[in-house]
Amino acid sequence: MPYRMLFVFVLSFFALQLTAQNDTLLFRDFQEPIANELLFPDVDSIGTNNWINWDRDGKAQANDSVPKRFFGGFDLRYQETDLMLLQDTNFVYLSNSNLRNSLPGSHNWLITPPVIIPPGGRNYVLEWKSGASQGPRYMDGYKVMIARNTFERRLFTDTIFVHAEMLEPIPVSGFTMRCPDIELDSFNFSPGYIHADGYTNDSFYICNEQPDPSIYRPILEPHTYNLQDYIGDTIYIAFLHDSNNDNFLELDDIMVYGERPTSTQDLADRIGFKLFPNPVADVLQFSVETPGSLSDVVLQVINSVGKILINKKI
Repeated sequence: MPYRMLFVFVLSFFALQLTAQNDTLLFRDFQEPIANELLFPDVDSIGTNNWINWDRDGKAQANDSVPKRFFGGFDLRYQETDLMLLQDTNFVYLSNSNLRNSLPGSHNWLITPPVIIPPGGRNYVLEWKSGASQGPRYMDGYKVMIARNTFERRLFTDTIFVHAEMLEPIPVSGFTMRCPDIELDSFNFSPGYIHADGYTNDSFYICNEQPDPSIYRPILEPHTYNLQDYIGDTIYIAFLHDSNNDNFLELDDIMVYGERPTSTQDLADRIGFKLFPNPVADVLQFSVETPGSLSDVVLQVINSVGKILINKKI
């Protein structure tokens, strides 16, 4: 390309001037029942779209009308307020740990279908929302775990999130048992995260003045976990409700997504090019290396006063 004038080299990607696009691998907001729900362990294969719902403990509930497994229902925060008009958009998945005769050992599992984390993507994360029906008194806890290439319970070896539960004994004196001045330090909790950053973030709880002012009513709180360690793997994600004689756990908006490398900056991070000399007064040589085929790469050559001398798709 002989040119007897000073010009500079600019490489642009016109068709790719976009922000990174979400690549959603899994989404469940529970506005519709899970039609492809299998009741483990009476299955041999989970399949590609099936969820597993498993009452592992098998013990009777204190309330016979409450299902033993996870089940669909209204967000409890709305069910007990004057906001019932919103109930049609506030469905969640619920699990109850209050067993008959106050027995310990509730174990309810909700396991996602297999999720393939592709090797070419970036920034894949798991997101979900959760909330106990009450807290800090009788606050339920749960775990989120991941297994590679299997849905067998014993192979969920990666515990990625632990939510604390309230432990006995319940404080009975020497502190304020009335919201909004409940003394969190008077309670005992198992190790793990306490809702709303230890009830310091009032975006995720409200004062439960009626019928019991000794508890807060939690609001569903979002959580996020980075899945970069699972790039290229097929994973199963389990939500284990393992509280002892507490109340309800709520889950909502379970989602796995990442970024496809489609933005200009994403591509710039993955594309290498060489050019010499630059600036150039005679002949410019260049080479481009890409991670794959690109059909919308445009070479622009611009002179020192901003005039486009070459605008060619390569």
